[in-house]
Amino acid sequence: MQTILHLLRGIGAVVEFSKDSIRTGPVASLLREVSPDSDKPAAPDVEGALERLDALLAAREQVQRDAGMRDGSCVQAIGNLRVAFRNVRTARGRLSSIFKWAVTIDDGFLVALRREDEGALVVLALYGVLFDGLDGFWWTRGWGRALIVAVEGKVKTEEARELLSWAWRKVQRDSP
Repeated sequence: MQTILHLLRGIGAVVEFSKDSIRTGPVASLLREVSPDSDKPAAPDVEGALERLDALLAAREQVQRDAGMRDGSCVQAIGNLRVAFRNVRTARGRLSSIFKWAVTIDDGFLVALRREDEGALVVLALYGVLFDGLDGFWWTRGWGRALIVAVEGKVKTEEARELLSWAWRKVQRDSP
């Protein structure tokens, strides 16, 4: 699970180094802004799940602050995830959002995933929902479900399990 995130983040380094030539090349459409109005809310159930995730992360952030361990990586990741969900109005926009989110996560988020921090794990599971609807691309087929499965047994709180349940319903609603 972390390997693919490292790979996608590596793409960000390549993009930064070669941005002028990439901007005019064949992958330019993946890196352009997809929707000029990312302030426009996503579907109500998605916005609701993101709000519940915000509340979960806020509670965890307060505990970490009280213990002197403040790290805003998960908060940043959920903010970028919100933008990604708001930009998935088309398959191309969905694909672009998947790449952009993975490129924008920071090292602190990856450290939180390695520690199996519950907030980071839930953010990752909700990221998996973005893959729903991309089964036409052979190389993304099943990734969303795989991310949710990878997280499933590692979360303990009721709030986290409820968010995982929502993610499962989203990716399985069209399953045979």
